[in-house]
Amino acid sequence: MLPAYHTISTMSLENSRFVLGQRVGAVLIALLCFVLPTFAVDYPPLAVEISPAHPLMLFQDLPAYRGDLERQKQHLLVALEHLPESIRSQAILKFSVPGKGEELKNNYDTVLRDLQEPQIPTVIRIAENPQRDRLDPELLKDLLRAHTMVRGVEVTGLDFRYYDSPRMPDGQTPLLVEWLIEVIDTAASYGRFVYIPLDELQWVRVMSNTACLPLYEKFLECKDYVIPACLVRGDHVLSNQSAVMGLWLEGAVSNWGMAADARWYSDNNYISPGQFGDSGGTSSAPHTLYRAMILNGAMTGATVFSFENGPDLWYGPASFHWEEGILPLLRALVPQAIVGRKDLVLRRARIALQLIESNDPETFHLNLKDVDGVLDEGNLLHAAYGLERPGQIAELIPNRGDCYWIPFLSAHARDEALTQFDRVVRAGSLPTRASWTEVLAPFRAKSTSGEAFVAEVGHNVFVMNTQENSLSHQSFSIAQVAAPVRNFEARRDGSNIVVSWDYRENDVEYRVYRRIGTEVEFTLLSGRLEQETRSYIDENVPPDTTVSYGVTAVTDEREPLSGMVDFGEYRTYSVGESRIAEEVELSALLAQATSVPVKNTQPDSTIIPPWWPDYTGVTETQRPAAEAIVEQVGLWEDALNRKNLDGVMSVYSTDYADAGGLGFQVARTAYQWLLERYHAVKMHRQIRQWDFSNLESTGQVNVLLYLRLSAVALTDSSGLIADIDISIPRTPAAEVWTTWSNAEGVWRMIRTNPALPNFRELLSYEAGPYDNYSLLAE
Repeated sequence: MLPAYHTISTMSLENSRFVLGQRVGAVLIALLCFVLPTFAVDYPPLAVEISPAHPLMLFQDLPAYRGDLERQKQHLLVALEHLPESIRSQAILKFSVPGKGEELKNNYDTVLRDLQEPQIPTVIRIAENPQRDRLDPELLKDLLRAHTMVRGVEVTGLDFRYYDSPRMPDGQTPLLVEWLIEVIDTAASYGRFVYIPLDELQWVRVMSNTACLPLYEKFLECKDYVIPACLVRGDHVLSNQSAVMGLWLEGAVSNWGMAADARWYSDNNYISPGQFGDSGGTSSAPHTLYRAMILNGAMTGATVFSFENGPDLWYGPASFHWEEGILPLLRALVPQAIVGRKDLVLRRARIALQLIESNDPETFHLNLKDVDGVLDEGNLLHAAYGLERPGQIAELIPNRGDCYWIPFLSAHARDEALTQFDRVVRAGSLPTRASWTEVLAPFRAKSTSGEAFVAEVGHNVFVMNTQENSLSHQSFSIAQVAAPVRNFEARRDGSNIVVSWDYRENDVEYRVYRRIGTEVEFTLLSGRLEQETRSYIDENVPPDTTVSYGVTAVTDEREPLSGMVDFGEYRTYSVGESRIAEEVELSALLAQATSVPVKNTQPDSTIIPPWWPDYTGVTETQRPAAEAIVEQVGLWEDALNRKNLDGVMSVYSTDYADAGGLGFQVARTAYQWLLERYHAVKMHRQIRQWDFSNLESTGQVNVLLYLRLSAVALTDSSGLIADIDISIPRTPAAEVWTTWSNAEGVWRMIRTNPALPNFRELLSYEAGPYDNYSLLAE
């Protein structure tokens, strides 16, 4: 049994809670972090190994088993048996049970009791909504004492959008900070880690809010025992990843994680390439998205890779994600040294942004003006990564890679952390995208080019198609990579196959790879073979088996590389170890063969209409009207972006009436409310269908649009919760029939069905849970 260690901070916190209450306790934590920094705690070693050479892999259980403890236990007992041996030692199962307080602890005891003897490594979730339910750390101590196979605990659902308000000075952030500090200290006292996946801009909030300073200090004290993770959900992934990466580079934590989840695709109203809207709850995410998420983390130094959606794993109903997208890359992470070491990442990330302290939502937006293009302008992201349409087109992969990734450093970062970079820019100090473009110019890589994302980190070059939801072929060019081994042979020798290759002066060592039958991916067959080695014997190969071999070299031989990546293609190349550019195949009837170029998948030649505009079904005579309507939609969007009420209403006819019979003035009042109450107003649009059936008789054209208007309120009405986002219409599909007429000499909108904007929908965002406010039209 591991001994229980207690920090002076925690002991003082418990006493202060008893004497002075929770809020004073949070203040005392902050004081103790500054006043008593020399009282280091001798925590036991971390219960797991985490490093670039031994990345940790976390796998979420199946939600279908939750609530049935016996089925869940049986699932956990056998799940790891089906993992390849090469990654099993790095794998941990992540699971949760229902209940609160004592009930939660008892349910965990029931499941964990049988996992103890076989030592099935697990991570247990102790909170899903800490704003309401927080497990008592004393109960956590009991669990960690009793169950040594628990390697860490997970805390989800953390929300740091709460601030003290002039109206209601009782924001919840200090309460969360106080509790989370106790959890981290408790876990560290038993050599366990705390895994914290956050989405939205939560890490930016933690790193800038002074109310979170005590938590930051606890991170520094327990840096080996805290794993912050970028949860790949929602439409703020670029900002979220840049923040967690920065937290690691500044030394606040020793490791960080990428929490991959293909539900990101449907989160952002992606239906299929080129299509936006509601998927109806069914995800059609390409399995290759997981490859993009893993590589995003690997190139920026993540050493923990968590997979948050159990159904996408080997034991789930959507296991093709695992088989085709996740497993092949996980097996390559260590042999190909894909995960970036900290020194190599720092060598590439020479410029950083430092967040400014923000004690209220308004000051926080001085950070967002640089670091997020959805809730604010996002000037840095536009200049460094290239945002296409923030809000509608969610970005997972930067649209350009010559700036690599720009780490965000916390407002609390120490001076020694800042000196690691050639330049650190304070948030808000550069007023425009153009000024950021000028500052970034000296830091852009000159050795790569093309439309694809290309970034060199250490010994690897990452090449990624940047279009997450659009079929496209993108070019790339790399100045130099390791030159491949070519013109090698394979021959049968009884039941063995001998693979042999020629001498190259600048080669250091070799590796041999194999794939059998219909396998798509090569598997490493040999260890490292010394320079003098010219052949490898694959023993006891069945004579009726078709088998292919590839040979790579760790080499100083270099050559340029250029090519194309298709939609969903995410590749890595090494400047140290050559790629498999040729393969030799022996069928059952073939005794000897020479290598030939690998038959790479050709770019998909499918042609689809551009996502905007789409004139499908429009005849030549109808085209002028259609183009005029498309132009009006563009003017409508531009006026919304500029908060120009008159410009918005110029798209509406004065004879406008919605489906409920409400007219122009009601629509104007609704827009006035939207533009005055909210900021970051955006239009999400796509043409679904043209209808010219009434053009000759009435001079009207009907257009079915996917049409969502989104916006953000700085706070809710209490002032406690920051950045409240809204979206109208509040129908799942967000499809609106619009009717247009040029009776006034200009094509203008005379009708929308459903109503847009709907004043009741706007007001519904202001209604409380007990207002019994109906969205039904009056």
